[in-house]
Amino acid sequence: MHTPVEPTTSEPVPAEEPAPVGLTFADGFQFGCGFMLAVVLSMLISALAIIVLVLLLSLAGLQIL
Repeated sequence: MHTPVEPTTSEPVPAEEPAPVGLTFADGFQFGCGFMLAVVLSMLISALAIIVLVLLLSLAGLQIL
């Protein structure tokens, strides 16, 4: 004898998010890239400060270059 089968409702399984493949900005500090970025940024800021200092001194009448 055949018994009717009740439909079963199963909750949907959430899809797993893929693991990030690329590196983030913070990951660069592990490989030294962050250190190099900090060096370049400090050199640019230092050069800008020297340029502004020379400009101000030249406006004040002192020629150092």
